[in-house]
Amino acid sequence: MLQLAKEFGHLESMFPKGCTKMYKCSWSILLAIKYAAMILNWHEHLPEKKIPPRHMWTDEDELEKWFLRWKKDEERGKDRTTYDYYVEVPQT
Repeated sequence: MLQLAKEFGHLESMFPKGCTKMYKCSWSILLAIKYAAMILNWHEHLPEKKIPPRHMWTDEDELEKWFLRWKKDEERGKDRTTYDYYVEVPQT
């Protein structure tokens, strides 16, 4: 549904009945639309292995770490799998 709204330029169609402007919508609705748009954008523009795991999708700090790791590894020429990024090995 969000993809159709984006293609036709009418995000207002995602708002609940009676919500004609963004400022009239609840924060939770706007946040859900934000996350849906962000996730859709990843699926449209990123290779599958660079899409963060689902448990990170609403955690801004984890997402920032995720994409910084990818950027650093690309700069170093490392090629990793998705799994490498969300399995943390405890430091002893």
